[in-house]
Amino acid sequence: MFNDKVKAIFYSSILSILIVSNISAEDKDIYRLIFGEIIYNSEAYSNLRELSDDIGGRVSGTEAGYRAERWALQKFISYGLHNPHFERFEMPGWKRGSLTVEVLTPGKKILSAVALANTPSKAKITDQIIDAGFGHPDEFAELGEKIKGKIVLAEVGTLPGERSVHRTEKVELATRYGATGFVLITNAPGNLPRTGTCKVGGYADIPAISVSSEHGTWLRRYLKDHPDVKMKINMKNKTGMTHANNIVAEIIGTEKPDEIVIVGAHLDSWELGQGTIDNGVGSVSLLETARVLSLLGAKPKRTIRFILFMGEEFGLYGSKAYVKQHSSELEKIVMMLNMDMVGDPYSFNSYGHEEALPFLKKLAADLQGFGISKDKVTNKAALHSDHLSFTIAGVPAMSLRSTLDKSMRRYYHSAGDTFDKASETYLNNAASIAATTLLRIANAEERVGRFYSDDEIRDMLIEHGLKEPLSLTGYWRWKD
Repeated sequence: MFNDKVKAIFYSSILSILIVSNISAEDKDIYRLIFGEIIYNSEAYSNLRELSDDIGGRVSGTEAGYRAERWALQKFISYGLHNPHFERFEMPGWKRGSLTVEVLTPGKKILSAVALANTPSKAKITDQIIDAGFGHPDEFAELGEKIKGKIVLAEVGTLPGERSVHRTEKVELATRYGATGFVLITNAPGNLPRTGTCKVGGYADIPAISVSSEHGTWLRRYLKDHPDVKMKINMKNKTGMTHANNIVAEIIGTEKPDEIVIVGAHLDSWELGQGTIDNGVGSVSLLETARVLSLLGAKPKRTIRFILFMGEEFGLYGSKAYVKQHSSELEKIVMMLNMDMVGDPYSFNSYGHEEALPFLKKLAADLQGFGISKDKVTNKAALHSDHLSFTIAGVPAMSLRSTLDKSMRRYYHSAGDTFDKASETYLNNAASIAATTLLRIANAEERVGRFYSDDEIRDMLIEHGLKEPLSLTGYWRWKD
C-alpha cells in the first residue's frame, strides 16, 4: 500500500499533466476528481485481497462461485449503483475429480497433470502417444491417419508466423483425427500444469489433460527414444447442468438513458489458484470504476452498465446468456468495454469496428500524459473472452491495451495464480483509465461504434482471419 507522501507525489503529477493537456475544462475537472479519488482512496487492492484470500478460486456453479456472486452484488449495493441485481442463466457444469497419468516406462513415471475442464465424467485409456508439435491444423494434417487410436501430445503456442491456436481447437482437431486422448504441455514454470476448458458448448468426447512444462519436456525427450511407449490416463469428474448469475448494476443516463455503454469483466475463475490474475484484476478494476463514478455523482448522457459475468471460463456462457436475454436492446449498445486480465493501460483496441478508431485515437491523444499512446491504438478482432459474445452479435466492443508482466501472466489457470502476483499500481491505473474512457464514450455527441448487420459481422470476422477458429469451436453460424 502506498503511503501519503507517495500518493501526494502521484496526485501532484496528475495535476501537472492536466494543466498542460488539451482536454476541455469540464473534462479536466472530472478527471482530476477521478484520479484523485483513486490515488487516495482506492478500494481495488483491498477488494482483490478479499476476493483472492477470502473466496479464492470461484468456478461457476459451485458454492465458491455463488459466494463470489453475492460478494460482488453487495459491493454494487454499497457503492450506491442503480438497480444492482442478479441475472440467472443455465449452463453445463463440470467439477474436477480424480486423475492419474502414468507413462508406462519400466518405472511407471507419474506425471504432474490436471484435467482440462469439460472432459468426460469418466475415462480410462492406455494408448501410444504421438507428438503433434504445437497442435497447429497443418501439423495435424501432416500426421493424418497416424493419429488414429493414439494420445495426441501438443504444446501451448503455435507455429512461427502462424495465428494462435487455442486449446479447444487442438482438442477438437485431435478428436476429428481419431485420437483417444489429448495432452497439452503448458509453459508455466515451477512444475505447474494449467487448466482451462477443452470444449465449448458441452463436453469433449476424449479425455484431455494438461501436464507441466518440466514433465512435458521430459516426455518429448523420452518419446524420441521410445516411440512405442504408452500412457495411461484414468479420470473421474462430475458433469451436469447447473446455473450461475451475472451481476449487473448501472448509472442511468441523463439525456439518452436508452443508449448503453457496457463495461464487463468475468468474475469466475478456476480453482487451482486464487483467480487473482484471471480475472480478479479485471473484476476489481471494474468495481473500482463503478465506485468512483457513483461516489463523484457522475451524470453521463448515456447509461453506463457494469456487468460481472460468470461462466466465461467454461465457454463465455454468462456473456452469451446476457446477449440472448437482452436481444431487444443490442442495437442500443454504443460500446462494450471488456476488462479481462487487464494490466497497466497504454492504449486501446477495437474488436473489428474500424469506425470507432477516430474516436479512440482522439481519446488516446488526450490521455497521452497518462501513458496512453495514440500510435498504439489498434483494430483487431479476437476470441476467447466475453467481448466475443457481443462482437458476433454485431455490438461494437473494445479493450484497454495493457501491460501485464510476464511474472504475472505466466501463472494464469495454474496454482500460481495468487494474490502476491498483483500490482496495486496496475489496478488503480486501469480503473482510472476505464472511468475516464466510459465517461467520454457516454458523453460523446455521436455514437462511437455502430451496430453491424449479420453480413457485416461475417465479413469482418473473415477479414480478421477468424472463420477457421470460430468454425472449430462451434461459433461460426454462417453456411458460406
